[in-house]
Amino acid sequence: MRALRKIIFVNSAHIRYAEVRLDGNVHFIGTQGVGKSTLLRAILFFYNADKLHLGIPKEMKSYDEFYLPHANSYIVYEVEHEHGPFCVLTFRSSGRACYRFIDAAYRKEWLIDNNGDVTADSKVIRERLGGASMSKIIDRYEQYRDILYGNRQAVGKEFARFQLMESNRYQNIPRSIQNVFLNSRLDANFIKDIIIRSMSEEDANIDLGYYRRQVADFEQEYKDISCWYKLNQKGESIVRTQAENVVKTYRELLFMKRQITELCGELKYAVRTSRERLPLVEKKMDELMEEQNRLKRLISEIQQKFDMEKSSLNQEQGAVNDRLKRLKKRKEYYSAQKIEEILKRYEQEQILRVKLDGDNARLAELTAHFNDITAKYKALYQGAKNVLENYRQSQTNRIISLGMEKQAADERMLAEHTKQREDIEAAFADKITLDTNHIEQLKGEKTELEKEMLKLKYWQPYKEETDALSKETNGLALREKELNGLISATEAKINQLQTEYEKNEAEIMADSKAKLDAKQHEMDEVEGKLTEIDSLLERTKGSLYEWLEANKRDWEQNIGKVINEESVLYQTGLHPQKDEGTSLFGVKLDLMDLPLAVRKPAQLKAERAELDAALRSLKAEYVGLTELQEKLQDELKRRFAPKMRELREQKSYHETELRVIPQKRKTIQLKMEDYAAKAQHEKEERNNLLNTRLQDVQIRRTAADTELAKILNDKKKQLTSEDKRHQKAKEEAVKQHEQRVAEIRADIRLQEQNTAKELQLLQQQEHEELHGRGADTRMVEECKASIKATEIELKYIDDHRRIVFDYQRDCEELFDHEEEFKTRKKLITDQLQQLNEKYDLRKQKHNETLNFLSKELNERREEKTRIDNDLHKAERFTHDENLCPPMLAEAQERQTLRTPGLAVDELTGIIVSRQKKQDKLKSAVNVFKGNFTAKNTFNFRMELALDEDYLDFANNLEDFLTYNKIEEFRRRTSERYVDILGRVSKEMGDLTRHESDVDKVIHDINNDFRERNFAGVIKLIALQPVPSADKMVQLMKRIKDFHDDNQYTMGELNLFSSANRDDVNQKAVGHLLDLMKSLVDNPQRRYLTLSDLFLLQFRIVENDNDTGWVDKLSHVGSEGTDTLVKAMINIMLINVFKGKVSRKFGDFRIHCMMDEIGKLHPQNVKGILDFANARNILLINSSPTTYNVSDYRYTYLLSKDSKSQTVVHPLISQQ
Repeated sequence: MRALRKIIFVNSAHIRYAEVRLDGNVHFIGTQGVGKSTLLRAILFFYNADKLHLGIPKEMKSYDEFYLPHANSYIVYEVEHEHGPFCVLTFRSSGRACYRFIDAAYRKEWLIDNNGDVTADSKVIRERLGGASMSKIIDRYEQYRDILYGNRQAVGKEFARFQLMESNRYQNIPRSIQNVFLNSRLDANFIKDIIIRSMSEEDANIDLGYYRRQVADFEQEYKDISCWYKLNQKGESIVRTQAENVVKTYRELLFMKRQITELCGELKYAVRTSRERLPLVEKKMDELMEEQNRLKRLISEIQQKFDMEKSSLNQEQGAVNDRLKRLKKRKEYYSAQKIEEILKRYEQEQILRVKLDGDNARLAELTAHFNDITAKYKALYQGAKNVLENYRQSQTNRIISLGMEKQAADERMLAEHTKQREDIEAAFADKITLDTNHIEQLKGEKTELEKEMLKLKYWQPYKEETDALSKETNGLALREKELNGLISATEAKINQLQTEYEKNEAEIMADSKAKLDAKQHEMDEVEGKLTEIDSLLERTKGSLYEWLEANKRDWEQNIGKVINEESVLYQTGLHPQKDEGTSLFGVKLDLMDLPLAVRKPAQLKAERAELDAALRSLKAEYVGLTELQEKLQDELKRRFAPKMRELREQKSYHETELRVIPQKRKTIQLKMEDYAAKAQHEKEERNNLLNTRLQDVQIRRTAADTELAKILNDKKKQLTSEDKRHQKAKEEAVKQHEQRVAEIRADIRLQEQNTAKELQLLQQQEHEELHGRGADTRMVEECKASIKATEIELKYIDDHRRIVFDYQRDCEELFDHEEEFKTRKKLITDQLQQLNEKYDLRKQKHNETLNFLSKELNERREEKTRIDNDLHKAERFTHDENLCPPMLAEAQERQTLRTPGLAVDELTGIIVSRQKKQDKLKSAVNVFKGNFTAKNTFNFRMELALDEDYLDFANNLEDFLTYNKIEEFRRRTSERYVDILGRVSKEMGDLTRHESDVDKVIHDINNDFRERNFAGVIKLIALQPVPSADKMVQLMKRIKDFHDDNQYTMGELNLFSSANRDDVNQKAVGHLLDLMKSLVDNPQRRYLTLSDLFLLQFRIVENDNDTGWVDKLSHVGSEGTDTLVKAMINIMLINVFKGKVSRKFGDFRIHCMMDEIGKLHPQNVKGILDFANARNILLINSSPTTYNVSDYRYTYLLSKDSKSQTVVHPLISQQ
């Protein structure tokens, strides 16, 4: 028997090494956190290979990181097999768990050597296998499951050796096993799916995709076709009338197209002959224009040279102005500093230094005998003076630094001010130039307008047009007679061709109808036989056949030869019983030579399959005949259509041309009457227009002058504003500088006052000491006072030495050159004036020449215009995308007396009329299209953008009407949808026949629960099916009922007949519309399955607690009872699916893992073990302590060692 019999952990899940036997019920015991759930999850992973459904909490490590943390971590599963055991080696590769299958029983030395080292090298493992084979790496879990469960459709023969069972529909087994372990809620849909799948390998369902494709467009088709048969109060089809209006307008457009083609040829002829007169005039114009362009380039070069010279002088003038401004500013600065006084005192420096030397010598004589006192106080004086001098020097340096900063800031402000003025000048330069040029342009416009008014007096419009109209009137009468004859002849040809076409079509239809009727008769016979067989198969349950199969061996060789299938064998309610002997109602017959008279269900099904194949073949032949009929009709149409279309187009052309002749006459007469009035009116209009334009030029000239004045004024304002801003910034900078200097000077004065007080005190002390020693203190004081005064004056000179140097430098660089700067400024101004005068003179000379050339060029243009008026008119026409027809380029020249202007007018008139007719066609088409949507049945194009799209639409519609295609659509659509109703009825009948099989399975499950219920606390566990409230199911059943009730009365159903004539038609339409809507509302629903026909409900009675009928199980009674009930149901469901799998191979066992079995009562533990074992299901449980020891084959104790590694100790092993 195939089964998982051992699991081995190597460096896995904190287990160094452990072998756990699984060929019986297993109990793991141990405290919380010791690793019981870890082992159970590893076993579950063998069955489901699904890391997301192992119950691993999110906060814990992933399966790969926990169970296979190292390259030499392994979990080995050893599986019992009738051909010898095999192993599944689980290891980590590329960061995830992978598998290899090994064709041998597990041996420890594969992975661990004699020293206890675990290898991580697959090559080493392969060498140690001793000849056993090892598969390639299996890294897809779905592939692993397909191998283990024997899905031969998905894996190759090389893995057939490693199958636990044999099924390609195994998915519910691992799902149920994991539900038991995870104690999941039970879902009725899951159980229902298992029950249905256990009944048959094939899915019982209705392909809704097929019907969705078939009826998706039914509402559209029904609406589109039926609208053709709706009549107004006059008994007319509104849609057909609209279609005929489209076709009529289309034919008129075709005639106009031919007229346009002829006129295009005339226009090309007229244009060519006119152009031959122009080359000499155009050549002269080219020469004049070339000379004109040369002069313009010369004027442009002069302008560029002038601009360069003027820019250079402006730059030089700016530099001189900057120096004069700086000169003025420096003078103001020196005046503020009182430079004259500073210079006067500065000149006394040498005299003062001589005087200071004399006073020092005199003081030395007076104090010669008191050197010790004077030396002492001299040092004290000098120290105090040095402190003051150092402070004064530092503060003076600050003042100098501030002065330099201010000077740099002044220079920056001046540069910014200069830049701002230049920007303003540049900003207004283009505007001023533009306005000046505009004024010059307006002057030229005024001159041209005055010339136009002079030419207007001699203008004579429309003379050639009126002459051409007179000739055209004479040609219309001749054409009218000719057209009447052509129309009569064409009409006769059309009637003859139509008669021939209808005769050929009738022959095709008659032949096709005979063949289709014969094929339909064959199909009806086969369908009758199928119905008979289906009736017998439906009555198998509870019939005499079922009883004979169960109770009478070889019955078909005796009673089977003499009973009737229909009335006896598959009849129910006969209550058969066994009787001795072989007589039949007391009569014994020799049946040896009689043939078999009845068929078993297997024979019926085989015969039904043959009939079904024959019916499909007949239907294909029927479709082929229909397609052949359509093909022959299409070929007939293709043969006659070109001739018919050509004749109809000719007739349409002639009729349309004939209809428009009276209108043309009237139009010509009106044109001739209008031309005279229009000539006078246009002259007046042009005169008024020229006057208006002249006034407009004068107004624009005034506005331009005003605008120029405004621009100049704005420029002046901005320059003034910038000057004020600069002045204000300068004043603010001066104010800040003076304020900061004043603060520094105040600090110096304060320091000087403090030093003076200190020196005064020292002087008093020195005086007292000298007086005490007998010195002439008065003379000493006078001498010292003189020295002090001299030193103060020298100090003043030192403090102002820098400004004296700056003044001397500015004299050399600025003040001494003031007159030179002023002279240079005047010279530059004179040069600028001379440059402007020189440029204006040259410009005036060239402009005079340019004006002369322009005058001569205008004269040549006027000469050309006299020839070229019509050509320009034609040229404008050919470039007018809204008027010029595409065929003009390819048109052949056609001799005519028309001028290009007359040809253009005629073409324009017809094109405008054709455009109106095209608009009328668009309107007619749009009205007709309004009856349909973009997905219409007839594939009428709804997205029409170009005129050609509308013409193609009308052309196709003409064919549609000519060959009465609407009737073909009506017939085909009715037949197709009646077939759909029949198919829905048949498939729904096939599906509902399986419901009784489902009832039997549920009945067996309920009986199994009742007969094997071991838990006294559980009084009842039951399942029941209830009819589905699924709207799709209910709709399909209604369609089946409708079809069954009307299948013999519908006949050749015409879905498009009126409701008053046929109520069945409307009901059929209603059902089809409901089906379409239901399928559209559920776009993701692909199938209608047997599962959709009913709902499954649970009912659990636990002591006095009755859940009632529910579709989910959760929290039934106590926690232990809840676990027990779910486990029992899941085990039973596993058994149901095992039963299905066992049809091919049933000799296998599987495991169910139940964590924390302690939730169950000990009595229930034994019961659940027996409950599972009876179905070849082994249980693996865990709990903190051991109990029910005798009920388990293996009991393992789990504990932690000193290194927190899990140790698995086998406690009990029963054989």
